[in-house]
Amino acid sequence: MSESVTVTVTTQLTDARRLEMTGRTNLPDRTRLLVVLEREASGVNWQVRTEVGNGRFTAGPLGPGSGLIAGRYLIRVSMPAADVQPSAVKARVGARGEHLTGPLVARSPHGLGNVIEYRKEYQVEQ
Repeated sequence: MSESVTVTVTTQLTDARRLEMTGRTNLPDRTRLLVVLEREASGVNWQVRTEVGNGRFTAGPLGPGSGLIAGRYLIRVSMPAADVQPSAVKARVGARGEHLTGPLVARSPHGLGNVIEYRKEYQVEQ
């Protein structure tokens, strides 16, 4: 990849008070992502695995069946290590993510090279 990694997320609270997300990224198609929604006050979280297609990804609905209660939440989108990515993705990002650049790039906590970490706060109103 020649340009910095970009990720943007738009959110939609459903009528059932669960969160649906649509994202855009310049990561290669078929890149596997993990999307997590975490309630700040309790640390309770909901997560889903998804993958990039045509520069987009979707996740959700996330949250309990009873709906999200009012409060602050954190949305995290991460790209696991290149080791677990399809071979076509690994060829673009590097065997250890060495071709990934930009402010979203971080070192894997497991020593497996570079990964992507995007964070965004979300507020659920009453």
